[in-house]
Amino acid sequence: MVSVQNICLDRRGISPVVATVALVLITVAAAMFIAGFVVPFVRNQLNEGTECLGYEDYFTFYEEFDYNCYRIDNNPQGTKNYIYALSISADTVPEEKVEGIKALRIQFLGGGEDRGIEVSNGTAAGSNVGQIRMIDKTASRLALPERGGVKTYIYNSSIEFEIIELYPVLKNGRMCKQTDKIRIRDIYCEPNVDLEV
Repeated sequence: MVSVQNICLDRRGISPVVATVALVLITVAAAMFIAGFVVPFVRNQLNEGTECLGYEDYFTFYEEFDYNCYRIDNNPQGTKNYIYALSISADTVPEEKVEGIKALRIQFLGGGEDRGIEVSNGTAAGSNVGQIRMIDKTASRLALPERGGVKTYIYNSSIEFEIIELYPVLKNGRMCKQTDKIRIRDIYCEPNVDLEV
């Protein structure tokens, strides 16, 4: 007859080798699971952080012309129409950087309002209040400044804005950081500046 004492002595625990192998396998599986999420996340963050490099000064206000100013027109209805003239230049960056640009975002701030307009090549131009056009009224389409070039835009609004900011927009839809800004409220157009070219 087998005694109770012998039964207790025959029971054995998991061997130290098996326990070590099990812990190593669990650790490797957990590391692979975490790496499956962490590595793509970090890679995406790094790509997003570097894709705007080289565009820090891409769009800027061009100060050599008499534009970058505004004028007030009183409508027959008694309301005010604010006409903003903006001369914007594009930096001389490598050609592959130019190909990455989709649009120019012009952000108007002030008067308790925040309006953003995207200008891209081929967009239909408008002359109504709240629309942007090229200074050349005969141009039916908007155009971005070419590399090293300057374009002048006219924007009509019923709002008196204080600040205008410029942002490059990449082909993947990402808007990069502000490249320039101007306090437009302080710059009234000289009488000789023709906004109706």
